[in-house]
Amino acid sequence: MSRMSEAILMAYVDGELGVRERAAIEAEIAADAELAHRAERQKRLRALVQAAYGDERPRPAPDTPLVLPIAAGRRRRPWWRRLFGG
Repeated sequence: MSRMSEAILMAYVDGELGVRERAAIEAEIAADAELAHRAERQKRLRALVQAAYGDERPRPAPDTPLVLPIAAGRRRRPWWRRLFGG
């Protein structure tokens, strides 16, 4: 039974490892049926996500904060002034 972390296995499946690390993991996968099953499961999951989202990347956050049109140009009175008047 392999003690390889899911993070390392996902990095392998995603192609994020170097040549040496990839070769070492492939050797472990060849020697361990349970690890081979986990790797295959990760590959299927990656294929499903790829089919659902394609190459879509998250959009960067806007440089300016969002302003709701209802609040634009109007200041609200503090809650205590609304409550007690003034």
